[in-house]
Amino acid sequence: MRKDLARGESAGPLARRGLARHVVRVALLALALCAVPASAGAEPIPGDRGPLMPQVTSGIGVGLTMNYGIADKTSEIGKVDFVWGAYAPPEPAGVYTTTYVKYARDQQEVHDAAWWVENHPTWLEYKCNKRKLAYQFGHKNMPLDITNPEVRAYQWQEEVEPRLAEGFAGLAFDNLELENESKRCGHFDASGNWVRQFTGKSGDPAFSQAVTEWAADMREMVHAYSPTATLSMNFSYEPRATAAQNMALMEQADLVFDERGMSNWGQTGNDRPTPALWLQIYETARSIQAGGSCYDLNNEFPGASTAIPAADLEWALANYLLIKGPCTYISISGFRGRRANQQDYGVLHWYPQYERPIGEPQGSAAEQSSGAYVRRFSGALALVNPTLASAEVALPAGEWYDGEGHVVSGTDLLAARSGAVLTSAP
Repeated sequence: MRKDLARGESAGPLARRGLARHVVRVALLALALCAVPASAGAEPIPGDRGPLMPQVTSGIGVGLTMNYGIADKTSEIGKVDFVWGAYAPPEPAGVYTTTYVKYARDQQEVHDAAWWVENHPTWLEYKCNKRKLAYQFGHKNMPLDITNPEVRAYQWQEEVEPRLAEGFAGLAFDNLELENESKRCGHFDASGNWVRQFTGKSGDPAFSQAVTEWAADMREMVHAYSPTATLSMNFSYEPRATAAQNMALMEQADLVFDERGMSNWGQTGNDRPTPALWLQIYETARSIQAGGSCYDLNNEFPGASTAIPAADLEWALANYLLIKGPCTYISISGFRGRRANQQDYGVLHWYPQYERPIGEPQGSAAEQSSGAYVRRFSGALALVNPTLASAEVALPAGEWYDGEGHVVSGTDLLAARSGAVLTSAP
């Protein structure tokens, strides 16, 4: 979650676990991690466990972003297909549940900075002034050097393996990034000497490579632990990085949780991507799924979850249907703003649009001369206009019904940056 916005991280911290583990086990884990890092020139490892996640070949696959606010989790049955980032042990049976883990920060917040300096001084990541810790989003979870094999071993034994042992289907790692927003720069070695790793600025290829290598190593560890365990990551296409850097990172995931979605994290007055960014998101989502991974298209809109305008719901659903594969999910919720620090996660928001008779996809989406995109399903049409001008869409023969039950035929006129889902039955 965006740490400057999300309420989710404060909802249910992991139970405190002791730092001590058997020394031999730590050493073996560190050696294992040293043995499998992705080299700088290595091909990324495609996610290949998408088929193990719920396959929703017809209709809408519903995702749930955390579930800490649901007291009776059996209420998810029959509605939710995938839960990203749960805190409590998985329940109920039949709902695919992954568990929340911060990717580059200490999960537990048990010890302060003085304790870490005393006990693990080489693990801490600093800004380039060598004094300030490189806190992500300003929160006081210790920023850890993810290139350090000891740190990776610690993450595995304290934060990952215990959660898999509890029965979660997979891990949901939060806040992966390519642009070094927290300005990580380096750490101190055992002798107190400064070791510079990164520039501390955006656009540092060494930083993006380090994040990608961490993801590749963690994926290998998760997959080695169990033939069915999966790795999900919260990462949205980063336009300041190259397309190759974006793909290299996302291809390490069995599922990409795209928190930005097609609504720009619910920014008031700016809840649509630019046409260029829309195309990057669209093409990358399709490529990731073609490689065997799954995709969760999260959409936040300004205001309350119960008051999202129909036009926004249509936009989210039409975009979801354009990229839909066997394990593509959609999550929709409101966002009350940065100052309120409230993302409306953790509870199930159910919309009647989820129940419309969509059917199965009949091929891929096609771009029309107007710049709009159309994808046909056995019971519906998904129409998206990502451009800055209105666009006319030629419809297949017959009568189609919009979300309000009105008949549409021949053509449909879409406003700029809008979407529509038309069904063949009212």
